[in-house]
Amino acid sequence: MEKYIKKIKLLFNKKNNSIYSGLYNTWSEAEKNSSKKQGYANKKYDNRSLKKFTVNEKYTSGRNMIVPIISATLKTDNFTILDIGGGVNSVFSHLSSPKVPLGLCYVLERDEVASKFNNLVPSQHSNVLKYISDVKSISHNALDIIYFGSSVQYIANYKTLIQSLIEFNPKYIIFSESIFTEIPNDIWVLQQNMGSDTFPNLFISEKKFIYFMKKNGYTCDLNFCTPGDHSHDQIDRKQYECKTLIFVKKIL
Repeated sequence: MEKYIKKIKLLFNKKNNSIYSGLYNTWSEAEKNSSKKQGYANKKYDNRSLKKFTVNEKYTSGRNMIVPIISATLKTDNFTILDIGGGVNSVFSHLSSPKVPLGLCYVLERDEVASKFNNLVPSQHSNVLKYISDVKSISHNALDIIYFGSSVQYIANYKTLIQSLIEFNPKYIIFSESIFTEIPNDIWVLQQNMGSDTFPNLFISEKKFIYFMKKNGYTCDLNFCTPGDHSHDQIDRKQYECKTLIFVKKIL
């Protein structure tokens, strides 16, 4: 793993800039104060995403490019991955090369768009790319990688979801480009980086998060900051960073 770390960090060359405001104890409290009543996405956003759907366009920043590097450390053919909230440009675009021994890529999305995305998957990829709206739709007993590509911060019950996914016994769980803080507890805020719209975003207590993952059998193998000019109207900038954390299953 160590020989891949430098390569992974070099991928993050694009700044991720967001403006944050407010302090809320729960997602619902933040949602009531947001301008968008459907969280991060709404019908207009969904329609735009459907028009831009592709399995070929690759991000030039490091968020999705991490996965093929990590997959190279797996000692298995036909590995399986679950991409949480991959949307229009899922991690699959970086795994569709013949050189990558991908078995199946699941993408967990909302009910409103999962089936629509599935209908847009080209026939030559339909056996290796599946959009789902419920983890119960996963037909495999085990997954090799679970990937949160800047998505965990939008999930109100993220700990419950993670615990249910750990039952698939993944070797790696990756959390890319989410805000982690020195604050003792998680705190909900409002994010603004899509025009004037605001929507709930979770600032995650890093210390508690790492402890939570450790209790569930995973150690943090890589932890680094992603470049970005972020601001919050009440929280000191020194107290939070946009980070990527990669967890590895502990060997007993």
